Amino acid sequence: MKKNVLYTSTVSIMMASAIALCSACSAQTPSAAENEETPAGSTANNEVIDESAVIVPGADTDMQTETDPNAAADSEQKTPDSSVTEPEADNSSAAVPETDSSFVRAQITFESKEDSDSAQDGTLLYTSLCSYPVVQIEGNEDAAEKINADIRARVDAVLADTATRDYARNDYQSRQEYLLENEDEYGFSNYYHDLDITVTRNDSNVISFLIADSVYSGGVHGNYVFTGLNYNAETGDAIAFADLAENAGSFHEDTLAFLQELIVTDTYQAVLFENASEDLETTLYQESSWYLSTDGLVFFSNPYALGPFSSGMIEFIIPYDKLSEMGFRQAYAYQGNLTVKLQSEEPYFLDLNGDGQDESIRFYIEDIGTLDAKPHLIINDTDFARENEELLALFSDSEYSYYWAKCYLYDMDAADNTIEIAVYMEHAYNIDTEESLGSTFFYRYDGNGTLSSAGMTQGSIADPMTELPGQ
Repeated sequence: MKKNVLYTSTVSIMMASAIALCSACSAQTPSAAENEETPAGSTANNEVIDESAVIVPGADTDMQTETDPNAAADSEQKTPDSSVTEPEADNSSAAVPETDSSFVRAQITFESKEDSDSAQDGTLLYTSLCSYPVVQIEGNEDAAEKINADIRARVDAVLADTATRDYARNDYQSRQEYLLENEDEYGFSNYYHDLDITVTRNDSNVISFLIADSVYSGGVHGNYVFTGLNYNAETGDAIAFADLAENAGSFHEDTLAFLQELIVTDTYQAVLFENASEDLETTLYQESSWYLSTDGLVFFSNPYALGPFSSGMIEFIIPYDKLSEMGFRQAYAYQGNLTVKLQSEEPYFLDLNGDGQDESIRFYIEDIGTLDAKPHLIINDTDFARENEELLALFSDSEYSYYWAKCYLYDMDAADNTIEIAVYMEHAYNIDTEESLGSTFFYRYDGNGTLSSAGMTQGSIADPMTELPGQ
């Protein structure tokens, strides 16, 4: 296999999140009850969540239902890491090593806590909604309780923080005094402090989360800060950056060198401050500024840290095959199927159709985040986003936020010798429901240079809560 160029890491610009949070400034709704807790396995509206039935793509465009997430735990997994032993019968560049049979996910459900405050005249002043995970690890309750206790402490800290509530009450009182002699031009938008925690990785080695802490205390838009949480799935202890490699100093230097070369690409230059390189190390090497995902080690910067608010949260991903070359501990190796995120002009080389020859694959978006965005999916010099009718229609569908499309190489079935292309598209944001659900569309590249549909599924393959074949 050709050595993958450095720029196969990607930038994920979370503009959709920024839009959603800005919309929330004027779209907050009163909470149903104060300090009300939602039971595990339910939504905030007490809707029971059935996590056992998940739609996944099959061998063709038909839909299937996966009811056992561990059914394929003994299947084989392809990886571009040359350090993995290859079966003698397979000489292709996409080797198929055996997957660790211990690949088991923790059971994760979600609960929520709400709080609110109103003025004497009934005006809603403040709301707080904390949505957080509850982890269950069969046979390892102590580790699960360590993780849950740490998360509960973070949620309780938000609910105990009265700063935003106090600002809301004081500002509303000042506003009422102002209105005694002036007209009401804008009305009062309630303040809020919300906490939303999502799962980024979940296997028997690592359980990781990303916290979105958003606050609105007046002004044009709210502000938000992200925090990464990483836990050892066996012990429940928090994983520090120094724990990721035997030689922490060397690992720090190698990852920093990777990031420094990454940020000079056009993709990053378009979203970073001009002097971002000066603050790169101090910004990204904080314990709260990274997490482990299904496709690598993800560093991130919050708004205004390395880029403007319009750039949102900026991610810098180092794939697992690169991490292994830097001394990444095997104890934290990802156990799921091959997942590689693409969003760069530079090519990634991998054998997609099992013919022993690497394809050159590129995915990038011109004018990303705008209505003039033009996605490109180029395989061996053919731009299928322009020439494949189905992809062309998908990337033109106004029901989806195609200008924020994401593309992955994903091994749907480790038992065969093909690797699929997965395109994730979010539905256009609905300001009334504040929802932006997404779907993943799968495609196969065959030996004669054509791209055909291989099904679709709700959700993203990068989301550990989405059950997929072979995992």
